Amino acid sequence: HRLIRRQRQMCIRDRYYTICDELVLLHKFKIWSNPKLYDTIIKHECWTWQTDILFSVKGLLIKLSNLQNKELEYTIQLQVKQRASQLYTNKNNSMVSPIRKQLLHDLKNFNDTDNENIIINRKLKQIKQEIRFVYLDLIKLSFDGCANSLDIFNINTPPLVYPVLSLGSGITSLIKMWKQARIDIIKTKTTEK
Repeated sequence: HRLIRRQRQMCIRDRYYTICDELVLLHKFKIWSNPKLYDTIIKHECWTWQTDILFSVKGLLIKLSNLQNKELEYTIQLQVKQRASQLYTNKNNSMVSPIRKQLLHDLKNFNDTDNENIIINRKLKQIKQEIRFVYLDLIKLSFDGCANSLDIFNINTPPLVYPVLSLGSGITSLIKMWKQARIDIIKTKTTEK
């Protein structure tokens, strides 16, 4: 139920922001003119954008936590397999009890599948990449949130602050898109071979 509720809230927020944005655009084209209503709509647009930023940050932090948990899980799996392999190949195996020897043998056989280690390493690499993308999204949203806060709280700043924050957001988005495109190109090249 939570997911459905969250999706509904996002949909309502998106529609409300779109309506406010379109009304601002229509005002700029001089299709309607009411200064008091325009100021109210601008404030609503800013607050809607700010709530979207905050909910996006919350979603990204949850995603980051889940990814870090998966990364830890795969790292532990690899370490257990490596340790089992080391114990099995240890030269002092003659002093090990038969039960422990059988357990180490079973773990070694389970660990012999190098393909599984390769798969886990690929998953780890993919998770690390996703974590980098989440960090880039968080940085972008930080720039957006700071820029929007200037409007919401009517903060007087030097004229370059807002454009610099917007530029930081744009550059962060560009970096993410470039990295994603690079990964996609590499994937298509490896699948063609």
